[in-house]
Amino acid sequence: TVLWHWCFSASLQTTKSVTSLSATTNDSTLRQFLAILSQPLFFHGGAHGAGGIMMGAGRHKPMVPAMLIEGGANLALSVWLIPTMGIAGVAWGTTIPSIVSSLLFWPWLARNALGVPVASYVETVRLRAWIAAAPFSLVTYAVERFWPATTLAGFFAQVGVCLPLILAAHWWVCLRPEERMTITSRLAAVRHRLQRMRLDRS
Repeated sequence: TVLWHWCFSASLQTTKSVTSLSATTNDSTLRQFLAILSQPLFFHGGAHGAGGIMMGAGRHKPMVPAMLIEGGANLALSVWLIPTMGIAGVAWGTTIPSIVSSLLFWPWLARNALGVPVASYVETVRLRAWIAAAPFSLVTYAVERFWPATTLAGFFAQVGVCLPLILAAHWWVCLRPEERMTITSRLAAVRHRLQRMRLDRS
């Protein structure tokens, strides 16, 4: 979820930098295309996390027809929208089925396959992650506005400056105290093990 919200925020806010670094002559079209395609990333975090859990629990069979339906709707919408919207129609044909699947299918599957209430799913996977991503989005927007990237290295520097913020926000907003304690203890155990290995080698 952290990764997908970072991808959404970064891709949505930095489309101007990406298009300015590209070789295309129609930056506005490419910028619109990327902005449309980035929208499903706002919802993909929960979908991919739930999908991994379903596969690990051996309850992934309903995912197959859902993905086939989403793929068919993607193709049909893209073909239908191309004559009137051009390349933006292809982007919307991909975006709309993906968002509908994330909003409707995955909460239903989590409830029926794992017994997770829809309200709990929405709070944990959606609301907390969105709140945690908000500071990163604002800072990314400010960086994009006042420090526009002119080179590829500058673009990655932008992302690198903003990345610690989303990690810190997700750490405090998305994780419960016991989860933070568990992660901290495991990291301490790994550090202790590495120190012992270094001492044994010396």
